Amino acid sequence: MGTSDIIDNQTIDFEYIVTSLINSYSSQTSYAYLLQGVLIFYAYIRGVGRNGDFWRIIYIGTLSSFIAALTSNICKIISDKQIENGGETNIIIFYVTIFNETLYSIRNLVLPYINVIKVKPLLGEKEKKKLRIFIIVMTVIHFLLRYNIGFWRLNHKYMEATDDTLIRYYGFATISIAFTDIVCSMIIIKKLLENYHIAARKQLKISVFKYFFQSALFILLFVDFFSLIIGVLAVVDSPMLKLAFVPLVGLNSNIILLLAFDALIFKNDVIQDMNSSYNYSYCSYRQHSNKMIPFNSVDQYGNHHQNNNQYSYDSQYYYQSNNHSECHQCSECNCSKCTTCPNNKSQCRNHSIAISEPLENTYDYVSQKN
Repeated sequence: MGTSDIIDNQTIDFEYIVTSLINSYSSQTSYAYLLQGVLIFYAYIRGVGRNGDFWRIIYIGTLSSFIAALTSNICKIISDKQIENGGETNIIIFYVTIFNETLYSIRNLVLPYINVIKVKPLLGEKEKKKLRIFIIVMTVIHFLLRYNIGFWRLNHKYMEATDDTLIRYYGFATISIAFTDIVCSMIIIKKLLENYHIAARKQLKISVFKYFFQSALFILLFVDFFSLIIGVLAVVDSPMLKLAFVPLVGLNSNIILLLAFDALIFKNDVIQDMNSSYNYSYCSYRQHSNKMIPFNSVDQYGNHHQNNNQYSYDSQYYYQSNNHSECHQCSECNCSKCTTCPNNKSQCRNHSIAISEPLENTYDYVSQKN
């Protein structure tokens, strides 16, 4: 006896719902939402971006989509069993699905609001106000389109997602989101190009294409047009085109996971760039420090600045604090002669490197003391 036979012979109870729910994850969309929820919640447990607006939107969208997918599966399981037993779907199920459209709407609005976060720093106050009004209007439109799907189910007592009219409604809702995303992305590109031209006039070396890919803008544009394609395929009345609709919907279920993964990659790239910059600064400092000549001042000046080592370099006077030693376990300097290691210890106080601002009028101060 197969799993489906066992399920068919059960009555509607907790065991039946759980068994059917587990079996439903053979569906690609159900499994996609489950996988996405597990990975994003794991990131939340590990404390990834809890205080950032970007990750806050990611977490809210993930939670909404997970609950929505779970609720939809449970409602469909109960409805199918009631119809199989010769009855009709309880009307409460349809009201639950109407409310469930709220969660799906929140999930779909993740990308537009992420775009808003990215574009706001680039805008003036008037532009921000216009964008805020635009986002509010498109949010209301999307909620109405999603609620229209729920009320259509209620009026037709239909829980499946295979009806052409229902698929078309899904398409209109998806197009509204894609349109909102693309508008925000176009604003970002416009501001990016303006900044690029300013940098070019100042003869700064900058690659707009490198920034385009590293700023996660590329992935946002990809998702924007991907959603637009799904919406068009759902609206167009063509059997051949609708064959591509099903696998694309499965991929679209993991959009939030794609955005989160892209954000982690971007963060890793930033950390690597920071490390590269630090290593370059450290090596540059070592080269400059080797060229410095100790400046022997009078005793009074040395006593007054007993915590500082003074150097003369290119007619400027600098000082280096003992707290910014370049010694690493004294492997590169003779500890018996090393003035940067207190008490000739084998370890330095810390490994941070810093050169302070020039000491102004040092020569005048020393002359006065003489």
